[in-house]
Amino acid sequence: MATYVMSDLHGRKKTFDRMLKEIQFQDSDQLYIIGDVIDRGYGGISIYQYCMAQNNIIVLKGNHEYMMLEYFEKAVQDGKLPNIRNNWNSLWFYNGGETTMEEFSKLTDEERFEIYQYIKKEPEYLLITVNSKKYLLVHAGLTGLFRIPELTLEELMERNIRKEEHIWTREDFLEDQTELPDTTILFGHTPVYYIPHICFSLTDDQKKSCKKNQFYHAAGRIGLDCGCGGGLNLGCLRLEDQKEFYIRCEKGD
Repeated sequence: MATYVMSDLHGRKKTFDRMLKEIQFQDSDQLYIIGDVIDRGYGGISIYQYCMAQNNIIVLKGNHEYMMLEYFEKAVQDGKLPNIRNNWNSLWFYNGGETTMEEFSKLTDEERFEIYQYIKKEPEYLLITVNSKKYLLVHAGLTGLFRIPELTLEELMERNIRKEEHIWTREDFLEDQTELPDTTILFGHTPVYYIPHICFSLTDDQKKSCKKNQFYHAAGRIGLDCGCGGGLNLGCLRLEDQKEFYIRCEKGD
């Protein structure tokens, strides 16, 4: 059994499929996807349909899932989700939601509602332990580590969820280098190539890794968004031995 973590697929179904083949994903393995399965690419709903059919894949909410839920929140009626396309000026469509809507519109009302309910029930964050090592899985990060050090991790997460900072934070989290005791934070949301524009004290190795669109490693945290949404890399981390896997996105993925 192996435990894998990836993030920010952004509808790149063919890239996702190639990654599953690369890691030789088995029924006995466990995969965590820490948000932003949908939008920009045209295969996000297909990825969700695959994940929903598996017992060994857990998807967390990202900010794109939040925008989708907000878009449809008032449309749910009698256990169905009608095919609506009446708000092209929404935040969701501004951030790439039109590709997901195009795929979504081909489903039945019942199928749409099933996916909506699945996304709505996705966890906000997870604490897992692999080989005696603890990991916090959260889409964008965790704020308040430095400003409110007296709060427990659970209290910090409740605060972050209430303010939705765990799905949107960027600079506040990346600039705050405070570590969680005995816990590594695994996050996505911010493409690694953008991190050097936020953190100005990176080492040469960190800069080189970000430039290659490979994982960002810092004390107590690892950034997993390797730019798949922009057609760059999809990264996957195996927690047992920390092995990193990368698949380059191809045109048409």
